[in-house]
Amino acid sequence: MNQKTRAHHKTMARVLIMQALVEIFSRVVPGIVYFAGKIANKGDRTLLPLLLLIFSCHSSLESLVLISTTPLYRRILKQRIMRKPSSKVMDSVVVYSRPQIKIINS
Repeated sequence: MNQKTRAHHKTMARVLIMQALVEIFSRVVPGIVYFAGKIANKGDRTLLPLLLLIFSCHSSLESLVLISTTPLYRRILKQRIMRKPSSKVMDSVVVYSRPQIKIINS
C-alpha cells in the first residue's frame, strides 16, 4: 500500500471512529441512563426531556462530525464560505416529485 492510500485509510478510520463515538454518546449513553433509572425506580421526570433531546440530536451531530472530519467535505465547505468563483465545486440537485392525489366525495 503506498503512502497516499495509507494516509487516506488512516483519515477514513478516524472519521469512522468519530462517527461511532457520536453513536455511543447520543444513543447508547442516554438509553443506559434511562434504563438504569427505570431499574432503580427513580421517578425523576426532569432527566427524561434532556435524554430525549440528546437522543433526537443524533443526526445533526452525526452530520457535523462527518463534515468536520472528512477532508473533502471540509474543503468544499471552506470554498463555499469563502465564495471563490474559480473553484471547481460540482453541484448536484435531486428533485423529487409527488403525485397529486385528489379525493372526490361522491
